[in-house]
Amino acid sequence: MRSTLALAILLSVVACTGDDDDSAMADDDDATDDDSAAGDDDDSAAGDDDDSAAGDDDDATPPGELCAYALEAACADVVVDAPGASGLGFGDPFYAVNGVRGDGLTGSGVDVYSMGLDPDVNDTLVLAWSGRRVIDGPGIDVVVFENAFEVTGPEVVFMDLVIVEVSADGETWVAWPHAYLGEDPDAYSPNPALWDGFAGKTPVLLHVEDNPTDPVDVGLAGGDGFDLADLPDETLRTDGVEFIRLRAAGTEFPADLVSNGPDIDGVYAALLEAL
Repeated sequence: MRSTLALAILLSVVACTGDDDDSAMADDDDATDDDSAAGDDDDSAAGDDDDSAAGDDDDATPPGELCAYALEAACADVVVDAPGASGLGFGDPFYAVNGVRGDGLTGSGVDVYSMGLDPDVNDTLVLAWSGRRVIDGPGIDVVVFENAFEVTGPEVVFMDLVIVEVSADGETWVAWPHAYLGEDPDAYSPNPALWDGFAGKTPVLLHVEDNPTDPVDVGLAGGDGFDLADLPDETLRTDGVEFIRLRAAGTEFPADLVSNGPDIDGVYAALLEAL
Protein backbone atom coordinates (compact mmCIF):
# COMPACT_ATOMS: atom_id res chain seq x y z
CA MET A 1 0.00 0.00 0.00
CA ARG A 2 2.71 2.46 0.98
CA SER A 3 5.50 1.18 -1.27
CA THR A 4 4.27 3.17 -4.26
CA LEU A 5 4.64 6.34 -2.19
CA ALA A 6 8.23 5.76 -1.09
CA LEU A 7 9.60 8.45 -3.40
CA ALA A 8 7.07 11.00 -2.19
CA ILE A 9 7.88 10.15 1.39
CA LEU A 10 11.61 10.50 0.76
CA LEU A 11 11.05 13.96 -0.72
CA SER A 12 8.90 14.97 2.22
CA VAL A 13 11.53 13.76 4.70
CA VAL A 14 14.43 15.50 2.96
CA ALA A 15 12.69 18.72 1.97
CA CYS A 16 10.29 18.87 4.96
CA THR A 17 7.47 19.80 2.61
CA GLY A 18 4.42 17.98 1.40
CA ASP A 19 0.65 17.81 1.34
CA ASP A 20 -0.90 14.95 3.24
CA ASP A 21 -4.23 15.57 1.52
CA ASP A 22 -2.76 14.39 -1.76
CA SER A 23 -0.79 11.44 -0.44
CA ALA A 24 -2.78 10.01 2.44
CA MET A 25 -2.99 6.26 2.22
CA ALA A 26 -6.01 4.05 2.72
CA ASP A 27 -8.17 6.79 4.33
CA ASP A 28 -11.39 5.44 5.78
CA ASP A 29 -14.27 7.78 4.92
CA ASP A 30 -16.75 5.49 6.61
CA ALA A 31 -15.30 5.78 10.13
CA THR A 32 -17.85 5.80 12.92
CA ASP A 33 -17.82 8.05 15.96
CA ASP A 34 -18.56 5.42 18.60
CA ASP A 35 -15.60 5.09 20.98
CA SER A 36 -17.10 2.58 23.39
CA ALA A 37 -15.44 0.44 26.03
CA ALA A 38 -14.07 -2.93 25.00
CA GLY A 39 -16.87 -5.27 24.05
CA ASP A 40 -19.58 -2.54 23.92
CA ASP A 41 -19.36 -1.47 20.27
CA ASP A 42 -21.99 -3.29 18.23
CA ASP A 43 -20.37 -2.22 14.97
CA SER A 44 -16.93 -3.61 15.68
CA ALA A 45 -16.96 -6.02 18.60
CA ALA A 46 -15.86 -9.54 17.73
CA GLY A 47 -18.83 -11.64 16.67
CA ASP A 48 -21.22 -8.68 16.18
CA ASP A 49 -20.24 -7.27 12.78
CA ASP A 50 -20.57 -9.54 9.76
CA ASP A 51 -18.21 -7.33 7.77
CA SER A 52 -15.37 -6.74 10.20
CA ALA A 53 -15.30 -8.91 13.29
CA ALA A 54 -12.87 -11.81 13.29
CA GLY A 55 -14.46 -15.21 12.93
CA ASP A 56 -17.82 -14.15 11.41
CA ASP A 57 -17.10 -15.61 7.99
CA ASP A 58 -18.39 -19.19 7.92
CA ASP A 59 -15.63 -20.08 5.46
CA ALA A 60 -12.84 -18.50 7.52
CA THR A 61 -10.34 -20.51 9.49
CA PRO A 62 -11.26 -20.47 13.20
CA PRO A 63 -9.56 -17.68 15.20
CA GLY A 64 -6.08 -18.51 16.36
CA GLU A 65 -5.27 -21.01 13.61
CA LEU A 66 -4.30 -18.59 10.87
CA CYS A 67 -1.78 -16.71 12.96
CA ALA A 68 -0.46 -19.14 15.56
CA TYR A 69 3.29 -19.65 15.40
CA ALA A 70 3.30 -22.08 18.31
CA LEU A 71 1.14 -22.81 21.31
CA GLU A 72 3.42 -20.68 23.47
CA ALA A 73 3.49 -17.71 21.08
CA ALA A 74 0.28 -16.74 19.31
CA CYS A 75 -1.20 -13.61 17.85
CA ALA A 76 -4.15 -11.69 19.19
CA ASP A 77 -7.08 -13.30 17.34
CA VAL A 78 -10.13 -11.36 18.56
CA VAL A 79 -11.21 -7.90 17.43
CA VAL A 80 -12.84 -6.38 20.50
CA ASP A 81 -13.31 -2.80 19.32
CA ALA A 82 -12.50 -1.09 16.03
CA PRO A 83 -14.49 2.14 15.98
CA GLY A 84 -13.17 3.20 12.58
CA ALA A 85 -13.96 -0.07 10.81
CA SER A 86 -15.78 -0.03 7.48
CA GLY A 87 -15.43 -3.78 6.88
CA LEU A 88 -13.97 -3.14 3.43
CA GLY A 89 -10.36 -3.31 2.25
CA PHE A 90 -7.96 -1.66 4.66
CA GLY A 91 -10.96 -0.80 6.81
CA ASP A 92 -11.52 -4.45 7.74
CA PRO A 93 -9.98 -5.18 11.17
CA PHE A 94 -9.84 -8.90 10.38
CA TYR A 95 -6.53 -8.08 8.70
CA ALA A 96 -5.14 -7.24 12.15
CA VAL A 97 -5.87 -10.75 13.48
CA ASN A 98 -5.32 -13.05 10.50
CA GLY A 99 -1.54 -13.34 10.76
CA VAL A 100 1.36 -11.03 10.02
CA ARG A 101 2.48 -10.59 6.40
CA GLY A 102 5.22 -7.99 6.39
CA ASP A 103 7.09 -6.78 3.32
CA GLY A 104 10.61 -6.35 4.67
CA LEU A 105 12.81 -3.38 5.49
CA THR A 106 11.80 -1.18 2.57
CA GLY A 107 8.44 -2.64 1.59
CA SER A 108 4.91 -1.96 2.73
CA GLY A 109 2.56 -4.83 3.46
CA VAL A 110 -1.06 -4.79 2.34
CA ASP A 111 -2.49 -7.34 4.79
CA VAL A 112 -3.23 -4.60 7.33
CA TYR A 113 -6.01 -2.72 9.09
CA SER A 114 -5.73 1.05 8.73
CA MET A 115 -6.56 3.21 11.71
CA GLY A 116 -7.08 6.95 11.46
CA LEU A 117 -6.08 10.16 13.20
CA ASP A 118 -9.50 11.42 14.28
CA PRO A 119 -9.63 11.33 18.09
CA ASP A 120 -12.47 9.23 19.48
CA VAL A 121 -13.52 8.30 15.95
CA ASN A 122 -10.99 5.97 14.31
CA ASP A 123 -7.74 6.30 16.25
CA THR A 124 -7.91 3.10 18.35
CA LEU A 125 -8.02 -0.66 17.94
CA VAL A 126 -8.63 -3.15 20.77
CA LEU A 127 -7.59 -6.80 20.39
CA ALA A 128 -7.55 -9.87 22.65
CA TRP A 129 -6.43 -13.49 22.77
CA SER A 130 -9.40 -15.88 22.75
CA GLY A 131 -9.79 -17.48 26.17
CA ARG A 132 -6.25 -16.53 27.20
CA ARG A 133 -4.25 -13.83 28.93
CA VAL A 134 -0.70 -12.63 28.36
CA ILE A 135 1.60 -13.22 31.32
CA ASP A 136 5.04 -11.93 32.11
CA GLY A 137 7.92 -14.10 31.01
CA PRO A 138 11.61 -13.61 30.35
CA GLY A 139 12.29 -10.70 27.99
CA ILE A 140 9.76 -9.42 25.47
CA ASP A 141 6.13 -10.37 26.15
CA VAL A 142 4.25 -8.59 23.34
CA VAL A 143 5.28 -7.60 19.81
CA VAL A 144 3.28 -5.08 17.78
CA PHE A 145 3.63 -5.21 14.00
CA GLU A 146 2.87 -1.97 12.19
CA ASN A 147 3.75 -1.11 8.61
CA ALA A 148 6.91 0.98 9.06
CA PHE A 149 9.58 0.93 6.35
CA GLU A 150 13.02 2.40 5.79
CA VAL A 151 13.23 5.32 3.38
CA THR A 152 16.99 5.93 3.18
CA GLY A 153 18.20 3.71 6.01
CA PRO A 154 17.56 2.86 9.65
CA GLU A 155 17.65 6.50 10.75
CA VAL A 156 15.05 7.65 8.21
CA VAL A 157 11.96 5.49 8.53
CA PHE A 158 8.38 6.14 7.51
CA MET A 159 6.41 5.66 10.72
CA ASP A 160 2.79 5.86 11.82
CA LEU A 161 3.55 5.64 15.52
CA VAL A 162 1.41 3.83 18.08
CA ILE A 163 0.89 4.20 21.82
CA VAL A 164 0.41 0.72 23.30
CA GLU A 165 -1.94 0.19 26.24
CA VAL A 166 -3.10 -2.97 28.03
CA SER A 167 -5.90 -3.91 30.39
CA ALA A 168 -7.12 -6.75 32.56
CA ASP A 169 -10.81 -5.89 32.16
CA GLY A 170 -11.14 -3.84 28.95
CA GLU A 171 -12.07 -0.72 30.91
CA THR A 172 -9.00 0.47 32.81
CA TRP A 173 -6.01 1.01 30.55
CA VAL A 174 -2.31 1.34 31.32
CA ALA A 175 0.15 2.51 28.68
CA TRP A 176 3.74 1.45 28.37
CA PRO A 177 5.95 4.47 29.18
CA HIS A 178 6.70 6.44 26.04
CA ALA A 179 8.34 9.74 25.14
CA TYR A 180 9.37 11.73 22.09
CA LEU A 181 13.01 12.77 22.51
CA GLY A 182 13.32 15.25 19.63
CA GLU A 183 14.87 18.64 20.37
CA ASP A 184 11.70 20.39 19.24
CA PRO A 185 8.66 18.61 20.72
CA ASP A 186 6.46 20.03 17.95
CA ALA A 187 8.67 18.96 15.02
CA TYR A 188 8.42 15.42 13.69
CA SER A 189 11.57 13.34 13.21
CA PRO A 190 11.77 10.18 11.07
CA ASN A 191 14.52 8.78 13.33
CA PRO A 192 13.00 5.88 15.31
CA ALA A 193 15.64 6.26 18.04
CA LEU A 194 13.87 9.45 19.16
CA TRP A 195 10.54 7.68 19.74
CA ASP A 196 11.09 5.80 22.96
CA GLY A 197 8.41 3.30 23.97
CA PHE A 198 6.25 3.61 20.83
CA ALA A 199 5.23 0.89 18.38
CA GLY A 200 5.29 1.47 14.64
CA LYS A 201 9.04 2.18 14.52
CA THR A 202 10.42 -1.05 13.08
CA PRO A 203 9.78 -2.65 9.66
CA VAL A 204 8.04 -6.03 9.60
CA LEU A 205 10.09 -9.01 8.44
CA LEU A 206 7.72 -11.75 9.62
CA HIS A 207 5.47 -13.24 6.94
CA VAL A 208 3.43 -16.28 7.98
CA GLU A 209 3.83 -17.93 4.56
CA ASP A 210 7.07 -16.55 3.13
CA ASN A 211 9.14 -15.93 6.27
CA PRO A 212 7.56 -17.85 9.17
CA THR A 213 10.16 -16.97 11.77
CA ASP A 214 9.74 -16.67 15.55
CA PRO A 215 7.35 -13.70 15.98
CA VAL A 216 8.69 -12.69 19.38
CA ASP A 217 12.30 -12.53 18.22
CA VAL A 218 12.29 -8.94 16.96
CA GLY A 219 15.72 -9.40 15.42
CA LEU A 220 14.25 -11.99 13.07
CA ALA A 221 10.63 -10.88 12.82
CA GLY A 222 10.85 -7.12 13.10
CA GLY A 223 8.13 -5.25 14.92
CA ASP A 224 8.36 -3.53 18.29
CA GLY A 225 8.63 -5.50 21.51
CA PHE A 226 7.22 -4.69 24.96
CA ASP A 227 7.90 -6.26 28.36
CA LEU A 228 5.12 -6.47 30.95
CA ALA A 229 7.79 -5.88 33.58
CA ASP A 230 8.06 -2.29 32.29
CA LEU A 231 4.42 -1.45 32.96
CA PRO A 232 3.78 1.10 35.75
CA ASP A 233 1.15 -1.17 37.31
CA GLU A 234 2.11 -3.98 39.68
CA THR A 235 -1.16 -5.89 39.27
CA LEU A 236 -0.78 -6.14 35.49
CA ARG A 237 2.85 -7.09 35.83
CA THR A 238 1.92 -9.88 38.23
CA ASP A 239 -1.44 -11.14 36.95
CA GLY A 240 -1.10 -10.46 33.22
CA VAL A 241 -3.33 -8.72 30.67
CA GLU A 242 -6.29 -9.79 28.53
CA PHE A 243 -6.68 -6.82 26.19
CA ILE A 244 -4.36 -4.62 24.18
CA ARG A 245 -5.33 -1.21 22.82
CA LEU A 246 -3.39 0.44 20.02
CA ARG A 247 -3.78 4.20 19.90
CA ALA A 248 -2.58 6.45 17.07
CA ALA A 249 0.20 8.63 18.47
CA GLY A 250 -0.35 11.22 15.75
CA THR A 251 -3.35 12.59 17.66
CA GLU A 252 -1.01 13.69 20.48
CA PHE A 253 2.46 13.90 18.96
CA PRO A 254 3.89 15.35 15.72
CA ALA A 255 3.48 13.07 12.72
CA ASP A 256 4.96 12.62 9.26
CA LEU A 257 3.48 14.95 6.64
CA VAL A 258 1.94 12.03 4.75
CA SER A 259 0.82 10.07 7.79
CA ASN A 260 -2.87 9.25 8.02
CA GLY A 261 -2.88 6.66 10.81
CA PRO A 262 -1.20 3.37 11.74
CA ASP A 263 -1.60 0.24 9.61
CA ILE A 264 -1.76 -2.74 11.96
CA ASP A 265 -0.51 -6.10 10.70
CA GLY A 266 -0.89 -7.98 13.97
CA VAL A 267 0.14 -8.44 17.61
CA TYR A 268 1.89 -11.47 19.07
CA ALA A 269 2.37 -12.58 22.67
CA ALA A 270 5.25 -14.68 23.92
CA LEU A 271 3.55 -16.45 26.81
CA LEU A 272 -0.16 -17.12 27.30
CA GLU A 273 -2.27 -18.94 29.88
CA ALA A 274 -5.91 -19.97 29.84
CA LEU A 275 -8.42 -17.75 31.64
